[in-house]
Amino acid sequence: MRSWAALRARYPTLQDVLEAPEGELREVLRPAGFSTQKARWIQASLVRVAEAFGSLTSEPLRAMADDEAERFLSNLPGVNLKSAKCVLLYSLGRQVLPVDTHLRRLAERVGLVERGLSEHRIHQSLEAIVPPTLRYALHVNAIPHGRMFCTALRPHCAACPVAALCDHARRSAGS
Repeated sequence: MRSWAALRARYPTLQDVLEAPEGELREVLRPAGFSTQKARWIQASLVRVAEAFGSLTSEPLRAMADDEAERFLSNLPGVNLKSAKCVLLYSLGRQVLPVDTHLRRLAERVGLVERGLSEHRIHQSLEAIVPPTLRYALHVNAIPHGRMFCTALRPHCAACPVAALCDHARRSAGS
């Protein structure tokens, strides 16, 4: 969020981002990490969007089906499936489910999905069982839940509000 705000403050339009010297763009993106790659990816993506749509706009994505828009976005440099689904969810209001590290960990521990699924398979599996109207709420709530309770190394199962539903919490309580 801070990097996005800094980017927009320095470069008010996407055309400004596209025309920015790569070194300047890297400096603005530095706090987010991987700034060298991100600067290249962002500018290369903007070139592809302009080539595909005739200008720097996401409007043509609105007319596309979810899978078509997802394919387009996933083929942009540095954009994975989760990132493409975030654009669809947040920018286009689509009822898709981006699976980040927190939601993956929660879904695996609760027992909604098997552990170790590929990025594509976990998205498919969770979208198959989570109703479209609940996907936004699940995505945004899994993030703070994963940070507060379902942490990577030492989950706080005793304080977790969904521990009674969780395979991991039940196994941990039994040991």
